[in-house]
Amino acid sequence: LRGPATTAATHSPAPPQGPAPGGPYGFGVGLGAQLRPGDCVFALWSGEKLASTPKLSLTGCSKDSPDGQVLASPAVTAVAEAKAACERETAAVVGKLAEGVSYALPPSAEAWDRGLRNVACLVFSRSGAGIGGPLGAFRKRGESLLLQNAQLGDCTDYAKDKQGNELMHLLDCNRTHRQQIVGFVRTDDRKKGWDLCMKQYKAAWIRDDSMTLNSWTPGDTTFEAGFHFALCALVRTRAPDLSQPIAPKTN
Repeated sequence: LRGPATTAATHSPAPPQGPAPGGPYGFGVGLGAQLRPGDCVFALWSGEKLASTPKLSLTGCSKDSPDGQVLASPAVTAVAEAKAACERETAAVVGKLAEGVSYALPPSAEAWDRGLRNVACLVFSRSGAGIGGPLGAFRKRGESLLLQNAQLGDCTDYAKDKQGNELMHLLDCNRTHRQQIVGFVRTDDRKKGWDLCMKQYKAAWIRDDSMTLNSWTPGDTTFEAGFHFALCALVRTRAPDLSQPIAPKTN
């Protein structure tokens, strides 16, 4: 007599356990722990900048000169979604920088198999000048700004340091401030920064002779690293200083 037919039970293989070999992003990146929003990094690119995998190391955001910063770490359902997800997460900041670029760092295949779904969304500078300091909401009021991390719409004061260098400091636009950043112009001749700012922004921003534009150009080291932009800022020509955000003219 034949007994009842039986079917052998099948089970999906259990996911790998423990830390992923090479850390969350693989041996090439070289980090032992996940990146978190606010982390700043140095980057050594394995090939073409922004088109290859970088070897990363954590660094301070303000005292050091970081190459990039993590702005977000969204979860994705597929590695193929990482680039678009990071472009969405970083767009508000990238669109206000002179040369910011979004970069997505997804989990390695081994980390993905272990359940890691968060992609690190970084912003780097397109040139070799770095980002200058923290970006976006990670900047604090009163903190000094460089041209690389100053953003469209920022309000600042400026004063000379002990070495005689004039520095900008981030302020609240609804409190007294000396200037408001209205844009950037690309230039290979730093002496032409102010002329280019006036040509680009005078019509939209200067209403009368109580207003003019300041131009800030990069120092030698920053310029030689490839940052070829002048920052253009709206200022008052006489007292009182600005005390609220200014919008461009509508006609």
